[in-house]
Amino acid sequence: VPFPSEYWDSLQIYKDRKEFCELVLNFVIDKPHMWCSYPKEMSELLFVLDKDHPSIFTLRSIMATQFKTCFECIYYYHKKKEEYEIQNPENVPIFLQALHQQDQERLTLCLSSFPIEPIHITFILFEILNYPDLLESETLDEKFTQLILHLLTTQLEINLADRVPGLYVLLVHHEAGVRSGYLVHIMIQ
Repeated sequence: VPFPSEYWDSLQIYKDRKEFCELVLNFVIDKPHMWCSYPKEMSELLFVLDKDHPSIFTLRSIMATQFKTCFECIYYYHKKKEEYEIQNPENVPIFLQALHQQDQERLTLCLSSFPIEPIHITFILFEILNYPDLLESETLDEKFTQLILHLLTTQLEINLADRVPGLYVLLVHHEAGVRSGYLVHIMIQ
């Protein structure tokens, strides 16, 4: 069921953006695949994801869970962030910087909880390799490096070849083990 159009029409009525965001939040909070199923609605919530509020914490937690199982949700989320950044190149808003930091913290937390299910590894790698600026966080980069080296030693096969043009990021990584051609071979198989 799509978000009722009368809510979009009523946006003019809501002078308080917070009230409108609460409506959108209440609509999407229990939906599977929020970002790929409701990108327009979630775009409205992008602007409040950096807020400290219990319902926003819940939303971010649900998003983190959904990002472990859906390439499209990851894609739409980052696409909306990039679109906003392109529309406002002169100054990246503070909220986008906060979201970037939250993304780094979310992925660091995911990588800190060993053992990681192989299916989740696929999605974590997808996100980091498609959005390598996330590795600006030293802690995330360290955890990412540990994961890659773990994949090399366990020879766990992860197939990302058709989803991740960012595999080339591995070839320029600062850690020699990560740059290993063998790793790229494992991931492309």
